[in-house]
Amino acid sequence: MSADGQETSNEPTSGEPRRSIFAFYHDPPIWIETSPVSLEQNPPTVNFDAFNTEVARRTIAGGVQVRVSVEGFFVFDFQAWPPGHRLEWVDGTRPPSFEAMADAAVNRTYVMNAFNVFFYSRLIEAAHATTDRMVVTPELLISSESLDTEDGQSFGNTRVSHLAMSRYVSTYNPVRPYGFDDRIHHRFPVVPKAVVESAIDDLSDLMGRGEKEDIYLLDLFLRASKAYQDHNHSLSVITYWAVIERLVNVLWQQMQADNKTRDGQAFIEGARKKRLEDGRTFSASVMTEILSLMSYLPLDVYNDLAAVRKVRNNWMHSLAPVTAQDAEKANSVCEKLLKQVKGYVVNGASGRRIHG
Repeated sequence: MSADGQETSNEPTSGEPRRSIFAFYHDPPIWIETSPVSLEQNPPTVNFDAFNTEVARRTIAGGVQVRVSVEGFFVFDFQAWPPGHRLEWVDGTRPPSFEAMADAAVNRTYVMNAFNVFFYSRLIEAAHATTDRMVVTPELLISSESLDTEDGQSFGNTRVSHLAMSRYVSTYNPVRPYGFDDRIHHRFPVVPKAVVESAIDDLSDLMGRGEKEDIYLLDLFLRASKAYQDHNHSLSVITYWAVIERLVNVLWQQMQADNKTRDGQAFIEGARKKRLEDGRTFSASVMTEILSLMSYLPLDVYNDLAAVRKVRNNWMHSLAPVTAQDAEKANSVCEKLLKQVKGYVVNGASGRRIHG
């Protein structure tokens, strides 16, 4: 939105077609596969030409192309994925509506955030390491004309621009060693290439299922994890709960499908099915009890889920304090249900820190 309150966008200002290439620069910055910084000399030397070296490139299910470089620059080409590609101008003369462009931008971030969930999870598993999590928002998107170069790039804010210029020596203070710049000094230790490749495999599996709901759920899972790292425990719990409650509903539908017939006769249909789908009668609490009794929920998940629901309800009704331990329990339930119900093996944030 502009200073005078008008809605604005970085979409093209003419009817000429542009590729649907968007990227994010991981913040906090990271190295992938190798570090261009040599510590063998004092002060350390930096090979700026290596920043944009390609680590991985793949066309995944859904036609989305992904490219990752050494400097932690993640580029996605959404041209073949209708929910995220650039919208064509109407009759070649008028831009699409702002809301339509905003929806496409948000859809791109859903995919990127799902990728980040897999990226952080594989980092924990393969390297037994973690980093501050990043939630990609439309403001942080970098539009581009190429998967490989900076042609036609535009940025949503100065922080993103500052990071994306890391590969250019001219953007550094000429009278200070490069290592003093936070774009070099604050980099996360090198992330193995295998982590990126596994995360791309996971994203391809997700996109290949064609279940847009799953992309939303993983986006929410990342936001809950980020809220935990930000010490916003109430936001973390209620966001995890949104995922948990949806997964409970999926299990509820599965239970009905599994028991549609018994002994060769209809068992759940008609009036009974309609009653079972009445959310006022069969609340999340009631569904959880029945799913546990029918062995659709393991006892440990049932017990923790009930505890999380109580915390969530207490906060919703009276803003009762929510602790880090509450958020950790919600994360645990969410991890287990995502694996059981959807088959996604993911890890939420497991550590917090105080900066400053």
